[in-house]
Amino acid sequence: MGLGFLAREGLVTREAGLLALTFLPVLVAGVWLGARSFKSADPTRFRQIVLLVVAGLAVITAAKAALTL
Repeated sequence: MGLGFLAREGLVTREAGLLALTFLPVLVAGVWLGARSFKSADPTRFRQIVLLVVAGLAVITAAKAALTL
């Protein structure tokens, strides 16, 4: 449905489609690897890694916001 709205506004282009197709194999491989790794992951370690990733993203977002002021 969202793709239809984007197309109506002229935001879906051939170049965007080719770029999406280019990255599709990497996306599929990442999803497969993540699903496979998640099954055997230690829940405590998983939470620690997720918290580190979220904290890192928060720092990057705050830095970007500070630099654009």
